[in-house]
Amino acid sequence: MNNRTEFPILLYLYCITYNKPEIKESAGRMDAPYCIKYKDIYAVVSNVSSKDFSEKYIENNISNIEWLEKKVRIHDCTINEIMSGKNITALVPFKFATVFFDENSLKSFLNKYYDSLVATLDSLINKEEWGVKIFYDKKLLEKSILSDDPNVKKFDDEINSSSPGKGYLLKKKKKELVETLLHVKTSEYGKECFVQLKKLSLQTKINKLQSKELTGKDNDMILNAVFLVDIHNISQFTDSVLDLKNRFNPRGFDIEFTGPWPAYNFCKIVENKMGV
Repeated sequence: MNNRTEFPILLYLYCITYNKPEIKESAGRMDAPYCIKYKDIYAVVSNVSSKDFSEKYIENNISNIEWLEKKVRIHDCTINEIMSGKNITALVPFKFATVFFDENSLKSFLNKYYDSLVATLDSLINKEEWGVKIFYDKKLLEKSILSDDPNVKKFDDEINSSSPGKGYLLKKKKKELVETLLHVKTSEYGKECFVQLKKLSLQTKINKLQSKELTGKDNDMILNAVFLVDIHNISQFTDSVLDLKNRFNPRGFDIEFTGPWPAYNFCKIVENKMGV
């Protein structure tokens, strides 16, 4: 039994566009991306083995980190390459491992969700998704609070003029105050950054905070947000991020700014996967 019979070929969907993307030729690659037209939209797809992406194998494959990293890299690079094309004004990205039995099942999906896909494409024309993550250095922020906050300074004055017993109690209260102020300041700074950037955006979304294990950072994350920005407003948006970085970095805040990304967070497709 040959490989094609044993492991049927599936259709892997990367994204949907209005204009036909310019895709680089990849001779000899079974999984080279190509376009399938449906009405006035194009689906960017590739042929993949059911040994990789069928329901029977996908769960086990995903647990293989080496396999997963390789396949996710191909997925991301393909969509990013399409997105950067000169003639692409809007793109609807699909999640990793969105597969179909064949071209007919893909077109059935496109027909079923055509109105939703077109509405989403229209909403994303000339818009980009940008990500902003804010981390804070607790020691640096605490140093700023200890030197600048008037209530903390008041405790210092009282401690210096008090007996050892009373001074000990005041030091405990001072420590509690500093911990409270750390929480208040991180909330205030995160909110101020978000509100300022939201004014320059069309849509926003706050995602879950990520752990140090996931980010690889030594400092805690206090904001994980994405912004949908009109391409004509990108310069003003990026300048605002740089201004925030310059203002808040000395106080212990590190702003990580990334993009543009495929607008995963702002796609409103009712359903974007048909299981195989």
